[in-house]
Amino acid sequence: MSGQELERILHSHRAKGVKSHPDIPDYIRLVTADAETFNGLLQDHNIESLRIANDRLLLGERVHFCPGAMTVYGPTAKFAVGGEGWDDPGLGCADLTYHFENGTPDVAGTAEWDAVTAAMTRWSEAASVFFTETPNVGLPDSIDIQWAAGAHGDAAPFDGPLGVLAHAFFPSPPNPEAIAGNLHFDEAEDWNIGSQMDVFSVALHELGQPLGLDHSNVPGAVMEAIYGGPWTDLHPDDIAGARSIYSSILGKWNMDWMGPENNVAGDISENPAVSHVYYRGTDNRMYLFWWDGSTWQNDWMGPENNVAGDIEASHHADNIFYRGYDNRMYLFWWDGNSWENDWMGPQNNVAGDIMSGGISNQVWYRGTDHRTYMFWWSQSTTSWNNDWLGSPNNNYGGSMSPSHLSGQTYFKGPDNRMYLWWWGGECN
Repeated sequence: MSGQELERILHSHRAKGVKSHPDIPDYIRLVTADAETFNGLLQDHNIESLRIANDRLLLGERVHFCPGAMTVYGPTAKFAVGGEGWDDPGLGCADLTYHFENGTPDVAGTAEWDAVTAAMTRWSEAASVFFTETPNVGLPDSIDIQWAAGAHGDAAPFDGPLGVLAHAFFPSPPNPEAIAGNLHFDEAEDWNIGSQMDVFSVALHELGQPLGLDHSNVPGAVMEAIYGGPWTDLHPDDIAGARSIYSSILGKWNMDWMGPENNVAGDISENPAVSHVYYRGTDNRMYLFWWDGSTWQNDWMGPENNVAGDIEASHHADNIFYRGYDNRMYLFWWDGNSWENDWMGPQNNVAGDIMSGGISNQVWYRGTDHRTYMFWWSQSTTSWNNDWLGSPNNNYGGSMSPSHLSGQTYFKGPDNRMYLWWWGGECN
């Protein structure tokens, strides 16, 4: 729509003081409107958007206008908050990469790159959007950043000094991956760090648009269409906008591999008190992953072909119980200098389901007679004791879970009832 056509529509609604401004596009006009005129404009389908005018516009000062997020066809008026963004439907997490194609000679060294990445960090602190630098250009889910002047290969050539400072592109869709999210700065501007034409401030605004944010109507927001920088941080309205598209949980799941391939057979158990993780190796040895303060270490413990499974680490002392191939209960324990490996109780007694209670040196298991058993350490006799807990044979159905309190454990019976073993004191 031309400026003249827009003015005709505004006058039909009895808008007053209709005027243009030299620094904003011809399709925008400043008006004064009472409540009746405002409501009429709101309902007119020819009017794309109504916003409160920036104070600098009202005073007739020179301003820098952002045309909005870009598409391959040129600027678009708005991109609705609540769009899918990079994370698909729902409030998810976006993992993006970025690449600097060049910089600007206006700023010494790579300070302009540092300013842009600092702006990325601010958005990552507001919502679950994460940025990682890449040496490659044109990647999917990536933002390519460049300084250019005039026509520079997209649908929106820059207009020279003191006009549009920068523009950025929608994510995909609607844009193809090669240009989706890309950020371009107008090299014709006099860029600097910390003062009026501040790289950080402009980047902070422009990065909101590839994330899926519309221009804000809240005075002082970074996402206002009129550049009001320099800014030092996001406005609460900017943060609320980001969190309407992405998760507000400030984190993401990470996955690291630990140690060699083809080494873990299963039966993983952790002692959280000391950051030790135990597992059965493919050679049926017991292994220990542990953190030495700088790296993860991987050590084997004891002979091959001894660990049949059902590894359970105590949550207190560094004791690890497991079922051996002879169906005995075994204990790995640290004596202060080396790991010791002891068997406990008779052969062919442990069927599985070994569970450590919340108290040190208590361990429960399912016997081959389907009774519930407990190994426990007696301080008075300084020995391990192996007791079955009063149940008849074939009463244990599985799914045992010891309580974090001493002397209690829950299990499923063969009648699919929940059962509780608990210690009620001495017999009468």
